[in-house]
Amino acid sequence: MYRRRLGALTAAVILSAGCNNSTPIAPSAVTTTPTTTSSATVLVLAVPATLSLGVGDSTQIKPLVTMRDGTTQIFTDAATWHSSNTAVATVTDSGIVSGVSAGQSTITVGASGATGTVAVTVTLLSVDPQTFLGTLAAPGPVAGSLALAITSSSRTTGTLYFGQHTVGVLGRFDAPSNIVNVSGGGYVFAGTLAGGMLTGAFTSPGNSNGGFTALDSSHNAVTTFCGSYGGSGSTPLGNPEAGAWSLSVSIDGKAAAESVPGDGSGPPLIFTGRADGASLTLNGTAGRSATGAIQSGTATGTFQASFGSGTFTASSTGCH
Repeated sequence: MYRRRLGALTAAVILSAGCNNSTPIAPSAVTTTPTTTSSATVLVLAVPATLSLGVGDSTQIKPLVTMRDGTTQIFTDAATWHSSNTAVATVTDSGIVSGVSAGQSTITVGASGATGTVAVTVTLLSVDPQTFLGTLAAPGPVAGSLALAITSSSRTTGTLYFGQHTVGVLGRFDAPSNIVNVSGGGYVFAGTLAGGMLTGAFTSPGNSNGGFTALDSSHNAVTTFCGSYGGSGSTPLGNPEAGAWSLSVSIDGKAAAESVPGDGSGPPLIFTGRADGASLTLNGTAGRSATGAIQSGTATGTFQASFGSGTFTASSTGCH
């Protein structure tokens, strides 16, 4: 099982969809003084500096913690909530912010002695999508693919594909912070956009950790590969278990991958890099790297583990 004591943490905020056509939005982090929680971890509270919602949209605020080694996981802790103008935006005890009418309000959140504020603007929404295609890896090992569309108003919709099983997700993208948040069917996603790549973490309906990557497909085709990884006593996170490995490659050579321990004991490890011809070169969080080749619809290679190295294999036919 994966065990790690959290060190000095930084936090972003996950905003996951609530009920009744709810829509999440992502944060632009504003930090406060670190504070010691009851679980002996140090939490730096961060909230979105601004939040835009459509009338009738809802967003749930949850923290996304980034650890010292670069891995991320969803942090759940008790918090208090207050809206300065409930005629414009309301907030529940669980942090679900809802747009009531056009205007502005300030949401104040407090957790473990730290506080932060969010300037909420409620407006109408427009549609002009930018599409991202990619993969996701979950415990089991389980792998799948996803498609996300971000509109000009930052509304984000998408579909998750697990074999014949599909799940619809809904959320928002925050341009200042480049963070995207979507949820649906019990899945909650939070990630960042950089260099045409969306990468991040998610929790499943059973609260297991997962990882995802997606590449801008507006102008470039994207090929997805899904499979598994393992090794002689080591994995990318140093666990003895094998797990799920997934990879996305665009026609112009951008590549992003993610691995997740098969027992769900740890957060995902994200890799980004290049696929030049048949050669694959990736750099991962926690100082890991991976190299390999793509031939005949299969990606194979090795990665740096905590002790020694491991191997991965993924097929372009394994994601659906």
